[in-house]
Amino acid sequence: MKSELYREVGSNQMKSELNREVGSNQVKSELDREVGSNQVKSELNREVGSNQTKSELNREVGSNHIKSALDREVGSNQIKSELDREVGSNQVKSELNREVGSNQTKSELNREVGSNQVKSELNREVGSNQMKSELNREVGSNQIKSDIDRKVGSNQVKSELNREVGSNQMKSDIDREVGSNQVKSELNREVGSNQMKSELNREVGSNQMKSELNREVGSNQVKSELNREVGSNQMKSELNREVGSNQIKSELYREVGSNQVKSELYREVGSNQVKSELNREVGSNQIKSELYREVGSNQVKSELNREVGSNQVKSELNREVGSNQIKSESCCPV
Repeated sequence: MKSELYREVGSNQMKSELNREVGSNQVKSELDREVGSNQVKSELNREVGSNQTKSELNREVGSNHIKSALDREVGSNQIKSELDREVGSNQVKSELNREVGSNQTKSELNREVGSNQVKSELNREVGSNQMKSELNREVGSNQIKSDIDRKVGSNQVKSELNREVGSNQMKSDIDREVGSNQVKSELNREVGSNQMKSELNREVGSNQMKSELNREVGSNQVKSELNREVGSNQMKSELNREVGSNQIKSELYREVGSNQVKSELYREVGSNQVKSELNREVGSNQIKSELYREVGSNQVKSELNREVGSNQVKSELNREVGSNQIKSESCCPV
C-alpha cells in the first residue's frame, strides 16, 4: 500500500498498481461491499427512483397498479436483480453482476474509471458505437422523449400494459417474480413463451446476442425479431424502451458514464479520500518518525551536552577542590 500510494501520488505506475489493487480480492470484497452497500442502494434508488424517473415511469406505465409495481421493481434490490433477469436472463444478471461486482467488473471498472479503453469497451458491450449514438439520441433528444411519451402514454399501451401488468394475475405474478425464480420462468413465459426464453438465453449468452443486439439497435430486422420474441410490436418496443431503454440507459449512463458516478466510484474505490487519508497517514507517520527522530536526537544531544557539561563541571570542581587542597597544603603547614 505504501508503494501503491507513492505510485498513486507520483507516477503512471500507480495506475497499474491501482488496477492490480482494484483487481485484488481485497478490492473485490471492498467493491462488493461498496456496490452492494446501503450507499449504492440509496444511490441507485436515487438515480433510478428519482422524481424524474417517477414521473417518467408514471407516464410510461400510466396506471396505479403498474406504478406501484414498477416502484417496487425500480426501488428494491430484489426487483433490480429481477429486472436484470427480465432484461437479460440469469446470464445477463450474472453478467451485470460481474460487470458491477466481479473480477470482470473490477478490471472493467478500473479501465472504465481510469481509461478511455473502458469507454470503448462498455460501448462495445452495450451495443457498439452504433448503440452508443443510438442510445445518446434516444436519451439525449426531445424526439425520443416525445416518441416514448407518445408510445408509452398512448391508450393502446395503457390498455396493453394494464392488461399485461395491471391485472391481479400480473400483480401476484410480479410479486412472485420479485421474490422467486418461479415468477422468473412465469414472466419469461408471459413475455414470450419458452421460445422467447431460449431465444433470450441464446441472445444474451452468446456472440449471437452481441450481433443480435447490434442489429436490434441498428436495423429493422432485429426489431421484427424482437417483436416475434417478446410477443407483439407493442410489447417489443414497450419492453425494449421501458425496461431496456430508459432504465438501462439511465442506469448505464449514470452508473458508467456520468461524472457523478465516476467521482462516486472514485470515492467508493477509495481514491481521493483514501489518497488524502493515506497521504495524511503516511505523511503524519513520516512527520511523527521525523519528530521522534528530531526529538530523540535533541534529547540525545541535550543528554550528551548535559553529560559532557556535567563531566566538565565535575572535572572543574575536582580541579578546583584539588587546587584548594594543594593551596591550603602549601600555604599552611602544621
